[in-house]
This record gives sequence, C-alpha cells and structure tokens, in this order.
Amino acid sequence: MPRRLLLLAGIVALAAAQAGNAATGPTKVSIYATGLYNPKGMAFGTDGSLYVAESGPPGNVTVPLPVNFGGSGPIGTRGAVAKIRPGGGAAVPFVTGLPNIGLYGGVEMLGAADVIFSNGKMYEVAAGHMTVSPKLSVVSPQGKLTTLSNIGKFNNDNPPPPSNGDAVPFGNPFAMVSVGDKIYITDGNYNRVLVADEHTGKLSILHQFAPDPTSTGLTVGPDGKLYVAQYGTAPYLPGSGEIDTVTTSGVVHFGAVKGLTTPIATAFAKDGTMYVLQYAAKFDSKKLRYVVNTGGLFRVNKDGSKTPVVTHLMFPTSMIFGKDGALYITDFGNEANFGEGTVIRVVPGDTTVVAPKLPLPRVHGTYDVPSANSTFAGTKAIKNAVKLDIVEPKQVLKWGFSPSVIHAKVGQKIEVTNTGLISHTMTSVTGAFDTGLIKHNDSALVVVNKPGTYNFICSPHPWMKGTLIVTGSAGAIAAKSAPLAKVHSPMLNGMAVVLVIGGILVGVFGLAWFARRRPGPAA
Repeated sequence: MPRRLLLLAGIVALAAAQAGNAATGPTKVSIYATGLYNPKGMAFGTDGSLYVAESGPPGNVTVPLPVNFGGSGPIGTRGAVAKIRPGGGAAVPFVTGLPNIGLYGGVEMLGAADVIFSNGKMYEVAAGHMTVSPKLSVVSPQGKLTTLSNIGKFNNDNPPPPSNGDAVPFGNPFAMVSVGDKIYITDGNYNRVLVADEHTGKLSILHQFAPDPTSTGLTVGPDGKLYVAQYGTAPYLPGSGEIDTVTTSGVVHFGAVKGLTTPIATAFAKDGTMYVLQYAAKFDSKKLRYVVNTGGLFRVNKDGSKTPVVTHLMFPTSMIFGKDGALYITDFGNEANFGEGTVIRVVPGDTTVVAPKLPLPRVHGTYDVPSANSTFAGTKAIKNAVKLDIVEPKQVLKWGFSPSVIHAKVGQKIEVTNTGLISHTMTSVTGAFDTGLIKHNDSALVVVNKPGTYNFICSPHPWMKGTLIVTGSAGAIAAKSAPLAKVHSPMLNGMAVVLVIGGILVGVFGLAWFARRRPGPAA
C-alpha cells in the first residue's frame, strides 16, 4: 500500500479511536455502585459525581389502589436521590424523605423517578401515581427542592383520551431530558411527552400517544429528535415494543426501531450507535411477576437488527453514557426493596457478556387480587341468566371475555364461567361488582340493580376488558340470587382514590412535602 494511503488509513483509524465508542474488542462490565433502593434515572454532575433517583423501599402505611395496580400498596416517605462519588462505590444520601408508593403490594415502587442537569441547575421529577401530585423540582447544591411545575395538577386538568383504560389521578412521570431551556418528560401512565419551561414552569403537551403504549425512557438523538421507548400495550408481548421519535415541534415518527421487548431506555454513543435497554424478556402470567435475570442491553444495528451486548440483567431501568465513553446502567431497578440496587459500568465491545450476578429478589408484595366469592363448579341451568365466558386463546393478548359486550336487565343474573386454565375475575372498574377469583371451569354470579354502562376487567390481567349494559328501572327486580358477586370497591375511580386515602395522605405526605424542601444529609 502506498505510504500516502497508509497515512490516510492511520488518520481514519485514529479518528475512529477518538470517537471512543466503536464496538471493537471484548465488552467489559463491572459493578460501579451499590446500596441503592429501586434506582431509576440518573445524571452526572459537573464534579463527576453520579446522582441517582431512588423510588425507595416500602413505607409502613397501606392504602387501597386501583385493582389493576395491585389492589393495595404501601406508602411512605422513603424516596430519595443518592450520590455516588467519582470512581464509584457505595451510594450516599443526597436528598431524603421523598414520598413514595408501592404497587402490587410493594413489588414495584414509585417515588423519585429521574434527575437531570440543565443550564447549571439540577432537576428532579417524581412519580406521584394516585397518592401525591408529581412535581418537577429544582434541586439546590445543598439538596433542597423547590417546585417548578405541578405535573399532577396539569394532568388532572388535561386528562388523557378515554382509550387509556388505566389512567389514574396525577399520572406517572418516568424520564426527562432537556433541550435548550425546555425540559421534556415522559408519562408512563398518561402516555404523553410533556414540555416544561425552565424559566416559568409552564407545562404543555408535546404529543399524546394512543391508545396506551406505556411510554418510558427518553433521550435526545444525534439528529436532535426525542427518542421515546414504548413498551406497547399490555401484556407487553415479546417483540411488541418499539422506539418512536418526536421532534421538538411535535412531529412524530412511529416505529423508528421495532421488534423490541419492554424497552425502558435508549442511549447514543459518541459515534451515533444506538443502544436499547430491555427491562425483562418474560412475564409469568401465573405468578404475575416478571421473570428475573431476563433484562438486557442491545446494540441497534444500521439494518434495524439488534445485537445483545449484556444479558441477564435484573430489571434495569435507565442508562447514560459518561464522559469516559462507558455506559452506566441502573440494575435491580425494581424489587430492590432491601438495597440490592446497583449501577453497572459497561464498555461496549463486539462480544456478548453476562451481567454481574446479583441476589434474587426477596419475597415481598404480591398482586392483591380479591378473595374468591362463593363459586360453583361448571355451569348451571339458571333461568333467564345472561351467559359470559372467560376465554384464553393461544395468544395471551387475546385473552378476554366472550362476548366482550353483554346486555342485562336490572336485577338479572349474569353467569360468569372461566373456561381458561388460570384463575380470573370479572371486576367493575368502578367497584360496582367483583366476582373474586374464579378457578378453571368454575362459575360465579353477578347481579346489578341499577341501570347504566359498566366497564369491567380481569383484575390480575387488566388487558382483558368488557362492557356490561344494564337497562330497566332500578328496583324493578328484587335481587334474591345467591351466591352473588361481592359489591365492594377494589378498583377505585379518580375521585374515590382521593376520598379514601385523603385522610392518610394529609398526615403522611404533608410531612413528606415539607421534608422534600429541606436539605438531605451531608453527602
């Protein structure tokens, strides 16, 4: 090869090396930080320290929740922002005493959701989700929080479309990034991207996704677009997730990357290579839990294919590139109620490696399904009863009720038979009726004594939905049937949630929001 060409080749190689992120050589992975409680989003400060939002461990007070979020959950003031000094090590407190809540009895904790640095200031966003209105706050160098935007109030004033079947009061902010003097925030429950003005705190909606894709991670790509990780619709089957892009003017491109499973974060290397973080590969519909050690880090190739870089991650929740070109990932981001959460450091290469081994989650929390009513085996020849079957086709996403829309007269019996192999319920989303768990080949009876339209779900499998239309005059038919579905309210609507837990929240979270604005322990 001529010397000139050799020199040119050397310059090209040097430029590639300076990019610092070319996937050459073996992938290297190590534990960077330990001692975190359900770590979520993170950001590097100007001093090189890494700040991590922590949802925290469960509190000691249990409150009722909408049934498709577990029925009940613990609340407390154990959310936090942790600080990890340059070089890594054990996490130390920076901000403490932040409100948090546990879904499914504490399996999934919500609290501090993300932190960023923008224009010389640190910001924190919290996931309120049914209890405390989530807020975007400015964090002082001493760890004192000052509210910039009341996201929960904005969400309640601007509710999502009716197609969002699990919308709850206040929403659930998840991740944020900044561009210029604007902060962009994803909401995993309301499925939207919000925009907050750093100067005024004014909020607006950049884009509302539909019908219910569960928007999670958010990052800015080399092209200046916002890349939004979308789980897809429940039950989040393998390959049903994708990455959508949104420009800062609101132009959307769906499916920039397709065929993903529970994508929860994206990041771009200096050379423009895109990486996607997978929360988990499988969901156990019987245990109602995600399968451990099935998370992963994937490189997205130019042809759209995905190459695994790190496997066997334990519920990872966020990632960010450091100035050193390494990728930092919060691992054990859920079910780490005893401080098992870590940050791992990855130098992506051209090999696939297994994540550092972590302990299995300790048993805590469960899906709080209603106790079974008095049910009976098989079906009965009940005169004039409306028949409703619970069915389990081969495709889990098509599990549901047959027919999906039923009609009944006031006081008429509805016989609900479970033809599936797994226990299910027929549960009104407003608490008007609930069969409790119905086992395989068993049946239960429901009677409604007021006319109206009633939407219902299977409480442990909330993607199973149906509608009951009751006509006639209230009291026209006496309810003399037994056994009947219990009339109680594991599934609370927005106003009911506020009324039921309001008294508890005034005491618990009044102190919490006061504590939020006080400095945390010295870091």
